[in-house]
Amino acid sequence: MKNMIILCAIFPILLSCKFKYEEKSIPKEENQISIFPDQQGLVNDYEDIFTSKQRLELNKILVNFKDGQGKEIIIATVTNTDNYVDFEKYTHELGINWMIGKNTSGKTVLIVISKSRRKLGTSMATGISSELEDKMIKEISEVVIPELKKNNFYEGIENGSLKLISIWQ
Repeated sequence: MKNMIILCAIFPILLSCKFKYEEKSIPKEENQISIFPDQQGLVNDYEDIFTSKQRLELNKILVNFKDGQGKEIIIATVTNTDNYVDFEKYTHELGINWMIGKNTSGKTVLIVISKSRRKLGTSMATGISSELEDKMIKEISEVVIPELKKNNFYEGIENGSLKLISIWQ
């Protein structure tokens, strides 16, 4: 009986704490910079590592694949990952923030690179099987990473995108 009385007394306090936390986390200051940039299309070069011609060429490859297959590959380059030590976690949460796969029935792959952090991450929408996901990650890494190590960022991402397209068709 005492436990029930204590529980009844504590529950409203815990409930009010949750709502206070949510109230504080919802408002966003106008000048507050989000750790997740807004998605601007299939090529999101926030680290400005591609030339405008390279962005156009890469976008053309990705748009043609999307239009022909109904599948989507999104590329993002980022510098600001703030407190994220785990780049894969950042990549995954960026995919959630951008709601990848929402418009393609779960057929979306997000490839994120950071030149400044020397990191590569991938995130797959939930509609992709784990077997295919493992194969994609392995084969993308095999063609992208050697180029990134040589600072050939465009070549690495272009080769990785073309490899992914050949696997995923």
